[in-house]
Amino acid sequence: MECSEEDMYKITGYQFDWRRVGRRLLSDQNVRDIDIEGGSEREKRDKMLIEWKRTKSRNATYQALVKELRAIGNNATADRVEELEWKNKQQDSNSMVCNDEDICTIAGYQFDWRLVGRRLLCDQSVRDINIEGGSEREKKNKMLIEWKRTKSRDATYQALVKVLRAIENNAAADRVEELEWKNKQQASNSMVCNDEDIYTIAGCEFDWRHVGQRLLRGQKLRDIDNDGGSEREKREKMLLEWRRTKSHEATYQALVKVLQTVENNATAIRVEDFKSQGYNIPDDLKKCCCDVYTIEVNENRCTHTDDRHGFSITFPPGCLEPNLRITLTIGVMMYGPFQFPDDVTPVSPLLWVFGDTEDVRLLKNATIVLPHCLDIDEKTKEVSKFYS
Repeated sequence: MECSEEDMYKITGYQFDWRRVGRRLLSDQNVRDIDIEGGSEREKRDKMLIEWKRTKSRNATYQALVKELRAIGNNATADRVEELEWKNKQQDSNSMVCNDEDICTIAGYQFDWRLVGRRLLCDQSVRDINIEGGSEREKKNKMLIEWKRTKSRDATYQALVKVLRAIENNAAADRVEELEWKNKQQASNSMVCNDEDIYTIAGCEFDWRHVGQRLLRGQKLRDIDNDGGSEREKREKMLLEWRRTKSHEATYQALVKVLQTVENNATAIRVEDFKSQGYNIPDDLKKCCCDVYTIEVNENRCTHTDDRHGFSITFPPGCLEPNLRITLTIGVMMYGPFQFPDDVTPVSPLLWVFGDTEDVRLLKNATIVLPHCLDIDEKTKEVSKFYS
């Protein structure tokens, strides 16, 4: 994984012999030039790492730096660099790809698109966009679209946030993070369309070609059109193909957003109704719950602890609008239609949590702490301690 600019600055604050590391990452002449320019030890470390990234580009990775730090026997700093990489991987794995609607929104934010573009694209791409002309917003939009086209799945909100923070534009970075948070909240409250509902939705009035162009590739739509059949049959084929190719991303909410984009709000509302029917615990899982209870959450901090099963849920202050209260139902499952190896006993409970209304969104994330290990009392054979 490539070192981010933000992390490179953090690394300059770590203790290591920049000359010894620099001679392994750069040429001796580069190291001498940096030394002659003067400055504090941290500034020299910073210049050395920036030059390394400039010359090595994609090869300027965390692991390349870790290797050289370990080669000079500085394992303490190597461990800290590896920890930075791990945090980045965790963050990236949880980050979403920027959607087209949000890219258009971000283009309206205040930031230097050239500085950002040079970190997301090559210099030539930035020059080409500048030569094409247009307003600053149009150039920002072109730059972000080109970034998404070339980076594909790597064009995430967090990747953009890192670059914005690297150029010290925290205001724009915060707004991009807010967009991602809203998308995650929306996605977390959506479910995958089931076959029965797809058949029902196919009976609703909407232009399947307009919707299909936003859900599938053009060739798939042409194939469906060539297969013939009634308009309802084509809508159903399009939706089934969408569900087959997009898998867990083929959600009610994704379909609602597309229907709203093509200004078919009537059908979007009907699809929203289907989504809301899934907020209760399914009958086949309800019988697997060893506990089902409710808790009340308000704008103040609320922590619910279940000592029997070793988990807790914490809602931070300000997670709800002032004077708002919601009731959450929690289903706790320790067994069910799940398959485990013969020598495995599940320790962490499966929690099914839902609110009394789907219109409420948490303003701050709740924290769920689950147990991963436990102690059994040899005499009573009961759980004596949980480890979370």
